[in-house]
Amino acid sequence: MRLGFVGLGNMGGPMAALIARSGRPLSVFDADPGTLARFGASEKDRAAGLTLAASAAEVGASADVAGICVRDAAQVEAVLFGERGLIGAMAPGGLVMIHSTIEAGRVETLAERAARSQVRVLECAVTRSRRDLDHPFVTAIVGGESADLEHVRQVLELFSVRIVYGGPLGAGMALKAANNLVTFLAFVAMAESHRLVSAAGADPERLRELMTENGNLTPMMQGLAAQRGNPAETRISGLRLMQKDVGVALDLAHRFGISLPATALVGELIEDAVLGPW
Repeated sequence: MRLGFVGLGNMGGPMAALIARSGRPLSVFDADPGTLARFGASEKDRAAGLTLAASAAEVGASADVAGICVRDAAQVEAVLFGERGLIGAMAPGGLVMIHSTIEAGRVETLAERAARSQVRVLECAVTRSRRDLDHPFVTAIVGGESADLEHVRQVLELFSVRIVYGGPLGAGMALKAANNLVTFLAFVAMAESHRLVSAAGADPERLRELMTENGNLTPMMQGLAAQRGNPAETRISGLRLMQKDVGVALDLAHRFGISLPATALVGELIEDAVLGPW
């Protein structure tokens, strides 16, 4: 099976690296030339089957299965169907795994378009489960045909600690959006709890000890709290992803006619939690 991967950022880069180090033929592309060059330099001695492609189309032309891990739905669509896009170059019978977190309705629309070129789409959203990037470190959340999942299971296992199958196309993105909601709600609560403790004159470090002891301070919360030490530009980039993911959940809720009032509120409060004082 010839493999391809588009999007070599904070999540996609380590995922693609684990595929490359397995020895399987892999063609990769990133729209940022510097990111692509750095990936090639870091993997050149560990991945004999690695090819740096000049476009998504070049990846598609050399891959039976390709993963996409870019920022949002617009970028996914551009990778698939834009000028020098992946789908137009992929042979009939190919399969695309969408690792980006995007609206379920958009996945279904993109899958319908891809099917006209006899290319199948499987949603394989990912969430980080471990900090060690040299070994499988994500949980893959899959929606689509179960036969397609079995077709690519061995590929997913190269970078996934666990694979969760949600059901038909759209179910994987729904699970990912719901999981993210818990994280974002907890993060806003964590920010407000630290402000309350500080205002009362107590040491926030004691709050962290308490939250660790009773399980409230999860590894995910610890990781998010640690990111507050990053430069403002990096934190803003992470914030935009959070806001995008909240939008994915609200879009799904609107589609099914349900109310998520806390989710709507966290969409308003998450910026202050990420960028404001604690």
